[in-house]
Amino acid sequence: MRPALISAALVVVSLLAGLAATEAYLRATGTRPLAEIYPQGICPTIWCGGGFREYAEETGWYTAEGVWPKESEQRPMTILSQGRRAIEGKIGRAAGAPGIVILGGSISQGIGVRDSEHYGAVLQQVLPNADVTVLATEGYGTSQVLGTLDRMARLNPAAQEKVVVYGFIGHHLERNVGTFGWNKPLSDLLGMIVDLPHAELDNGNLIQVPLRTNAFFSTGLMGELAISAVLKDWWMRRTMTPRADDSEEVTQRLLLRLDEAVRRRGSKLVVAMLDDYLFDPQLGMVRTPALAERMMAYMRDNGIDFVDMRLDWRRTQLGLILHNGGHPNERTHLIWGHELGGALVERHLGGLPAAGLTVRNANFGAACADYTPPNDLPNLYHWGNATGYVAQQCAGRGRCDLFVDVGPGALSDPVNSCAKDIQVEYFCGPVGTARRLKSNGDSFRKTYELSCPPG
Repeated sequence: MRPALISAALVVVSLLAGLAATEAYLRATGTRPLAEIYPQGICPTIWCGGGFREYAEETGWYTAEGVWPKESEQRPMTILSQGRRAIEGKIGRAAGAPGIVILGGSISQGIGVRDSEHYGAVLQQVLPNADVTVLATEGYGTSQVLGTLDRMARLNPAAQEKVVVYGFIGHHLERNVGTFGWNKPLSDLLGMIVDLPHAELDNGNLIQVPLRTNAFFSTGLMGELAISAVLKDWWMRRTMTPRADDSEEVTQRLLLRLDEAVRRRGSKLVVAMLDDYLFDPQLGMVRTPALAERMMAYMRDNGIDFVDMRLDWRRTQLGLILHNGGHPNERTHLIWGHELGGALVERHLGGLPAAGLTVRNANFGAACADYTPPNDLPNLYHWGNATGYVAQQCAGRGRCDLFVDVGPGALSDPVNSCAKDIQVEYFCGPVGTARRLKSNGDSFRKTYELSCPPG
């Protein structure tokens, strides 16, 4: 018996010595006990008021009312009551104006661009006789978009919009299942386990999970140890990493549930496919076109309307991204706003009165998209690269002589040593049928007529 007790005591002493050594090493390398982080501004809902976010039962949070300088370029973002993004120059809703509500995350909210530049504001300019409302919120995925519909019904049950636009990005797949990589940054910031709103499969059933927190590793004796931070991460990895395997199925079923919820409101859902980026731990954000194609095939098969507006906006050379690299810039939003406006007119808002030309998209050098320039020069063509230029010349006019030029204040040359065509898709009125202009060969320094019949 005595040798056994001695052996047990030696094991305990060895474990304690190992823990002490580990604790000393972690502290020496800068690992802080969670108790040093956890007490700072924590309240049961995480969002304690007075800051950038307010708590919402259905979604976990929404952006607080105020003017928020976000991103390194410090372009102010005005948020109105209940998290609505301001649209510069918008007046009150006209009687009978069809309502368009935009939902989604920070890209659809327009973080990093001005109140006149986000694609919701561009859409309002393209469709001046519609009423656009932007209720997108940074950090949201599809599950929280569903929650936003519930919050809309609670706050204004009599309101009804004609179209609900959901701005979908590839990263929503991670948010929709609450992966370890998605939850870790906020968990580290607050010094406890944070499980953001997401959805899970439970015996084949889709369950939407609200915001959850766990301070087990952050309080008491455990919280005073540096090893608490290591154990927190271990537990999160163990419970959250496997969720990624279900991300595609969960997202598809959330989209179906969202479409059903919008139909119950008497509205029509349109999913705007903005990009197909997913996060790779080694490579960062990478494009996954095959995944996007599967998602669109699922929506097509299940009668969910969508518009493919994907842009490689993170490719720095194209000039579509903010300088800090986190969000798309105003050029990207302008392309999206015009394309979305054209799609909505064509499918859901036919006959909506407006004056003159409405530009849906314009492309300079589409015929050179697959061309390889000499001397290792890059091919910088992207869809919509001439939309802003053509809209500036022609939008709202009954007739327009479009002069195709390259240089300051005009178009940039996307592909060296290739004869570049010009293609324009536009509406008159707008009405439900698009008109198209396509040049025959090189369009440089040539003039083309875009016109709408009188009346």
